[in-house]
Amino acid sequence: MGCSQSVPPPTTADHEEAAKDFLDQYLLGVKLGRGAFATVRACSKISSGPLRGAWDEDADGNAKKGERAVKILDMRTKEKPGEVSQSLQKAAHIEAYCWKAVGLHPNCVRLHDLFFGDDFVYMVMEKCQSGLLQALESMPELTERGFGNIAAQMLLGVSHCHSVKVVHRDIKPDNFLVGGEEGVIKLADFGLSAMMPKQGKLPGVFGTAPFMCPEMLKDRSYDEKADVWSVGVMFYVFLYGTFPYMPKKPSSQAMKQVIIEGSPPPSHQPLSNTFAVFRSPDAMKFVRTLLSRDVDRRPSAEESLHMAWITSSMQGCHMPDTDLPSLRPMLFAAKKCGAFEVRDPARQTEADEKLNKLQHDRHGKDLPETPSIKKKQEGDRPSKNLGNFEVRIPSSSKGLWDNSTNASANGSTACDTSNPNTPRSSSSTGEFTSKTSGSRH
Repeated sequence: MGCSQSVPPPTTADHEEAAKDFLDQYLLGVKLGRGAFATVRACSKISSGPLRGAWDEDADGNAKKGERAVKILDMRTKEKPGEVSQSLQKAAHIEAYCWKAVGLHPNCVRLHDLFFGDDFVYMVMEKCQSGLLQALESMPELTERGFGNIAAQMLLGVSHCHSVKVVHRDIKPDNFLVGGEEGVIKLADFGLSAMMPKQGKLPGVFGTAPFMCPEMLKDRSYDEKADVWSVGVMFYVFLYGTFPYMPKKPSSQAMKQVIIEGSPPPSHQPLSNTFAVFRSPDAMKFVRTLLSRDVDRRPSAEESLHMAWITSSMQGCHMPDTDLPSLRPMLFAAKKCGAFEVRDPARQTEADEKLNKLQHDRHGKDLPETPSIKKKQEGDRPSKNLGNFEVRIPSSSKGLWDNSTNASANGSTACDTSNPNTPRSSSSTGEFTSKTSGSRH
């Protein structure tokens, strides 16, 4: 397979800033998202006095009031909640190692703090204003111009990860957020990420079934271009309303099989003739090129940034004299086929009960109730302008963080313990529930 060992995963001792007790420094807030082994909550940094205030830092490191978010990984086994899983702990170290390697970039969610506790790992990150779906639904106009600019921002984040040898391995719409004062697109959730080895490529099957590349599913080693394929899948579904490869009966295994076989091939046509069928040659070429089944012909993320659709969209001059059709029907179709996942964070879990007890014992404060996203949205706050987006921010905090990085359904990780680059697997979204596996080599 040509694989070689990469930098070994760090131990707790390697994280000097990974203090024992998260609750010494932070107060937990409303739940923003949930997965099988992780939840994401708002959190506020506690001042030196007992809950006298909270602060955050701006881009220059200056103190200012505000909230962050924290991804909380439950290290306990499902079968024996009183015991900590060594494999989950290892996966958390790998995730933290990759995220720290990504560092600071405007198109990647920033990791602020890291804490390894007895039962939980806390990854404190910047809090974003919206998920990608909410941003897209709130844009006053959805055409190729706007989508091209979004694609550029996504590629900037992906390209940066690749420049520091991090392969994300779970590129999909749910893992992009809108954050920062300018409302830029940011890549999030490094739970399945891996460092590229100095020699050779990566093994194993990871991610969400519709976005997996053929070489990965064919049990071949792969590199950063696996992420580029996933970007191509995202924009195929945005332009055409369906996945490039679609089984007759949606399931994870069926999806993987049609991607492996490459049949039937992508039509590069909108899902229904009832929608405007025009797509620009530049946009179509972009998607075709990124979905090249020949890895040698598939561009890198950096090369993709120089393609015509992307460069013209970044400059706001993509087909300026053409009345481009709305892609809003494609977004609706993308939601229907499972390109997005919306989980209700309000459902309480045993981990929530444990976290509530920890916070109450420490600070005398219960965790705030998380409203269900199924409730009516009449109480939504007015739109907040985020640069190129008009993003509605619901009072329920729905969509501020939709985390979908989970361990496998049986409660164990699917990592090869001989390979430091194989974190826990991730179940996929919607119809495509996928139990991924680590390397078998």
